[in-house]
Amino acid sequence: EQENRLKEIYVREMLERQIIELNEQVQSLENDKNELNHQIDELRQQLQSKDQLIQNFQVRINKYNVE
Repeated sequence: EQENRLKEIYVREMLERQIIELNEQVQSLENDKNELNHQIDELRQQLQSKDQLIQNFQVRINKYNVE
């Protein structure tokens, strides 16, 4: 009886530690995901800016060719 109780306590503590570790891993992964999403947003903005520059350049070239 006592031995079974001790085993149960040990298993519970082990499972609680595992849950804590898994929660920490989940939090870390969520942080990584958020950071990556932020980087993606920055890259999208850079791409839009470069696209705008290209379009402006093309408009100037077309104006020059028309004249």
